[in-house]
Amino acid sequence: MMNVRDFVTDIETRHASEKFVLSACAEIERGNVPRNYRDAEKIAAYQKEINDKYQKECDKIREKSACLNAAPIGCIGLAADGNLLNFSTLNLSGDDLSILRDEGVDARMFEGEKEMMVGVTDFLDSCSSEYSRIVGFNSFKFDFSKMRLACRRNDVKLPEILKPENSQNQVDLMVDFIRKYNCEDAHRLMISLHAVCDELNIKYKKTLTGAEIPHAIARGNPGDHLTVVMDCTNDVIETYKTLLKIR
Repeated sequence: MMNVRDFVTDIETRHASEKFVLSACAEIERGNVPRNYRDAEKIAAYQKEINDKYQKECDKIREKSACLNAAPIGCIGLAADGNLLNFSTLNLSGDDLSILRDEGVDARMFEGEKEMMVGVTDFLDSCSSEYSRIVGFNSFKFDFSKMRLACRRNDVKLPEILKPENSQNQVDLMVDFIRKYNCEDAHRLMISLHAVCDELNIKYKKTLTGAEIPHAIARGNPGDHLTVVMDCTNDVIETYKTLLKIR
């Protein structure tokens, strides 16, 4: 039997632009003042309640805009045959790249998302075969979907391994863990990578939460962007260790 080559991946996304936030906000049901209201003060109070609730929902969308379909990818981490790579559109200095090299990370910089996705597609297609697998954590709902969306909006060819018809080559370790090991709470639809690492006694590093990463990218500082790339790389390493434990 041929050896299966696993590509382990993790991505980090930027905030979506304001126009996409506003488009998502436009889909919120705002409600109307009941027709039987006649008192002007009561009508005004009810309208204010509607507006405040709408604004809170919009604020939630804006805070989590990195999860919207339109959110651009900032960087993509990959592990392949013991090599760590990071494909990035982030602002990294020469010193940052030296630090990453010292950490064993092959950091590849790109001008924009389109160029980055071309680079990722070329790499995966040149190194994979029909026996290869691409592995992530919560990847069915996030990483794989985001990469497909990024290819589509930039008119870039989708890597063969990520095509929907090749689903047998795509692995989501979160789904695997819940199905195989989460017996006491098997109905759960979500569990974090670090919660799984805790249960499997895998040591992990984490400096930013998922919610903090798009804000760090938005600040645009090289130091922040280096932290994001290192976080992405650490998640790839931890996902790979999880793969070894449960597969």
